Amino acid sequence: MLGGGGWWLWHSLSGPSKPTAVVTTQTVGPYKIKVLGEGTHLRTGDNLIRIEVTDATGKPADAGSVWLELRMDMPGMAIQAAAQLEKGQSPGVFSGSIRPTGQGEWHASIGYENRQGKDSASFTTSV
Repeated sequence: MLGGGGWWLWHSLSGPSKPTAVVTTQTVGPYKIKVLGEGTHLRTGDNLIRIEVTDATGKPADAGSVWLELRMDMPGMAIQAAAQLEKGQSPGVFSGSIRPTGQGEWHASIGYENRQGKDSASFTTSV
């Protein structure tokens, strides 16, 4: 049994939670691109994310490079956030982070680029 201080120390040393909750799944060209986060919605500030790309049969697919960008339009200005992603060891897996700086509805763009071309899909998401 951990006291309050023991729980805090264990939680701090165990690091941030892993991105396992589905935030969105989008069809982009021949691929399904799934964004996983620490919760079912992104939150203001740093978010660990994992992106998984699969083909039409559900098998992992090498889509080349992948991106995720957020944009919130406000009177007289726009706020943007782009995911910082690294390609994983397995095909179609990317890990990284994104940092939206405000709450509300964001316009999102997710896509890929490879030798066969590039494509993207747009959607909205709440932070």
